[in-house]
Amino acid sequence: MCEVLSSQEKYHMIECPIYSPAQKLLHRASFTDLSIFLRNGIIDIEFKKSPSDIKRDFPKMLSSKSLGCASFYFFNGKKIDKQLPLIKNRYKEAYEATLSSFNLPNMIKNKWYIFFLLAYEEKRIFYNLFDDIDRLDFSILQEKRV
Repeated sequence: MCEVLSSQEKYHMIECPIYSPAQKLLHRASFTDLSIFLRNGIIDIEFKKSPSDIKRDFPKMLSSKSLGCASFYFFNGKKIDKQLPLIKNRYKEAYEATLSSFNLPNMIKNKWYIFFLLAYEEKRIFYNLFDDIDRLDFSILQEKRV
């Protein structure tokens, strides 16, 4: 990802510290895996191998002052059809827990979110771009075979 961004002369930072009121309440520093700096704002990106640690990502992604954010999940096993409902449910639970725990309505207004899941061994991609993060619906995913 960094090679592609560098070749296109896009400013970016790995493990970028972010200002996050939600994380401040939890008394810990916030970092995103990758931040891309554009003229009109920042895009925060998180990469995941397991859906179990998504709970700590939504508070920082939703409360940062970025234009949008993205979760890239890499499933490195077989039988994605069996695991997909569990993965979508974990993301939904983490998102809803974040919204109920923190006062975020103004911070998420007009923020977009990309969900991307790569089922590596089965060569399948599941994704969706939500242009309004206030209305995420993880049951609506598009699929491509690669």
